[in-house]
Amino acid sequence: MSQRKSRRRFWTTFVLGSALLGALAVYGFPHCVASEKLSRIHQGMTRDEVVRLLGPPVSARRCSGRRTEIGYGKPARYCSVDVFLDSTGQVTGVFHDH
Repeated sequence: MSQRKSRRRFWTTFVLGSALLGALAVYGFPHCVASEKLSRIHQGMTRDEVVRLLGPPVSARRCSGRRTEIGYGKPARYCSVDVFLDSTGQVTGVFHDH
């Protein structure tokens, strides 16, 4: 086999292997929040109920209009869950990104 074909085979294998490992890293690991728990979050729940269900959030920030966003995620995972709370501390929405 010529050196040119050998190099081409190496780089083809390298690129395809890297793509496979990247896909495994993104989609092959469990979500940052178990699906069963995520499906139990609904509008009107309190922040305390969410924290009891999911555990302490990894982030919390105040948004405009006295709304709050609490976030869940795990390091090195392309997955996050944001729970939006109104000024009374009740859930108004959930965003799941993965």
